[in-house]
Amino acid sequence: MNRRISLAAGLLLTAAVTAAREPLAPPSPYGAAPTSSLFIGHYGQALEFPSGWAAEAEMRGEAEIVHFHRAFVNGDPTIPFNPKPSEYTLGKFASMGLMELVVIPKDARGGMRSLEALREAKERTLNANGVAFELRDADGRWPSGTFHVEASKPHRYSQTYSQTSKRFYIFTTSGGRGDEAGDFLRRSLAASLLPGGDAPARRPILPFALPVGFVLAAAYLIRKKVTR
Repeated sequence: MNRRISLAAGLLLTAAVTAAREPLAPPSPYGAAPTSSLFIGHYGQALEFPSGWAAEAEMRGEAEIVHFHRAFVNGDPTIPFNPKPSEYTLGKFASMGLMELVVIPKDARGGMRSLEALREAKERTLNANGVAFELRDADGRWPSGTFHVEASKPHRYSQTYSQTSKRFYIFTTSGGRGDEAGDFLRRSLAASLLPGGDAPARRPILPFALPVGFVLAAAYLIRKKVTR
């Protein structure tokens, strides 16, 4: 029986790696797709994001940068959409439909130690650059101290600054009407941060994304093998 369990687990792991390398399905022109995908980051955060989108992550020092973008141009599976990391600037989030999550340990060298300090620094920078913006506190679905920034000029974008006991989370999307993907991922992030969200950091391997349905099916099959 142990050999059968090991074989089943090995097959599922092989399938998981293959699925992680394959492009995600394009968004359906007839409405929302019935599935979503799951991103698991270096620091253990698990985020659900919409089908038809892709997630790519990299480490820059101690910070994890996660880029989210549509997998295809205009939903056409024959034309992959591959924005460059350098294109994730505040002036292009709205025009290119990009999203970004930055995860920073609170004990990172040279970094700030509190969300309050981050908020003060952000507000000073926005005012100094003449940005038209609204800054407001988040509701009770977020950890204490979380705040949102909605900028309209010279560029439109929406940012959420949040935290756990060990890390800061900065999420950026285009904002405005029609940003369903941004709203979807923001809700997923809020759910992952409460009631603490501090998972142990993973070993330095590439983060990956898997369809949520595949993860659940794999768990069910392994359990079924064990209970036989």
